[in-house]
Amino acid sequence: MSLIMCPECKKEISDKATVCVHCGYPIKRDESPQTSKKFIYICMSDSCLSNPFKEFNEYKDGVQICPDCGNQLEYYETETIDNNTNLVVEHSVEETQRNINNSISLNTPKCPTCSSHNVKKINGISKVAGAITFGFFSKTAKSQFKCNNCGYTW
Repeated sequence: MSLIMCPECKKEISDKATVCVHCGYPIKRDESPQTSKKFIYICMSDSCLSNPFKEFNEYKDGVQICPDCGNQLEYYETETIDNNTNLVVEHSVEETQRNINNSISLNTPKCPTCSSHNVKKINGISKVAGAITFGFFSKTAKSQFKCNNCGYTW
């Protein structure tokens, strides 16, 4: 418990008091905690491996520039901090490309257009059907994979 000053009579009172014990002035309490958000980004550059996490006070649509090496950072997580105690009151982690890459084998194909790993291999029957329908120069006949996110074939 600490002492605060009454806004009316300027005498010291407990910070837990709802009214001043000296003059009866009501002490308004802000019941909602004062918080701020920190947006944490990660730098994948080799020069920043010792300290890859960078904190910012604003979210820039997932795009930030590393202040140390100048590379583009990747959004990683948001922390809501209680300004009175400096403790994290809420923590949210987004599914970043790094998290996705950690859970996917390195030999898994990735779409060259949207970088998604949600791809499927074009089977032989589809290739033959594309060649019969559109000729042997059709995109399906020449491609190996199709992205399920953007539809690109390569």
